[in-house]
Amino acid sequence: AQPIKLETVAPTLPLYGRVETPRTAKLAAALSAEVREVAIREGDVVAKGQTLIRLDDRDSRLLLASREADVREAQAAIDSARRAHDNDVAALGHEETLLQLNDKALQRAKEVAAKKLAAQSIVDDAQQAVERQALAVATRRLAVQNFPAQLAQLQARLAKAVADRDTAALNVKRTRITAPFAGRIAKVLVSPGDRVSVGSQLLELYDIHALELRAQIPAPHVAALRQALAAGGGV
Repeated sequence: AQPIKLETVAPTLPLYGRVETPRTAKLAAALSAEVREVAIREGDVVAKGQTLIRLDDRDSRLLLASREADVREAQAAIDSARRAHDNDVAALGHEETLLQLNDKALQRAKEVAAKKLAAQSIVDDAQQAVERQALAVATRRLAVQNFPAQLAQLQARLAKAVADRDTAALNVKRTRITAPFAGRIAKVLVSPGDRVSVGSQLLELYDIHALELRAQIPAPHVAALRQALAAGGGV
């Protein structure tokens, strides 16, 4: 005899699966450098932002210093050009005044020569003075007119220098390889002293908070499983 006990039961289906994660990162080098430090091992759990590998940053820092000097030089060129422009604007007024004075001197020399009271050479000298001063005025006026184009060119040079400096600063930061998220180290592919190039893979890690258990369901049981899900049953 066997006692009968009333229960609510559900069928079970043994499955074989494996734990996987959709968030796996393969970190690679962004520049060519020597590996200075590997601070982790395979299997280590790391926090987001934690330093994992350090590359030699001496070359990157030297380049950054050079780029910062280029920025200072470009800014100094702009400041110098502005001061030169202010001087040209002020000098242009003086040059024009001198031209007017030389022109008046020429007119007086012509009047005196017309009265036979002075030699023609005096008129010629006055005429040369007017021509020289007119050339000086034209040169100074051209410098004033060309300043906006010159300033735009210098500002473009400064913008390029700033961009190059920011790129160099970014490369300095890229010598420090950090974890993009909290996870576990799956593979470490380099050791201190190794020389890596751009794109060389350094390590692989996966997100421990995004693990999934994946298993294949046999085809004969798929319909029953879908029916149970549609009816609100648990799986």
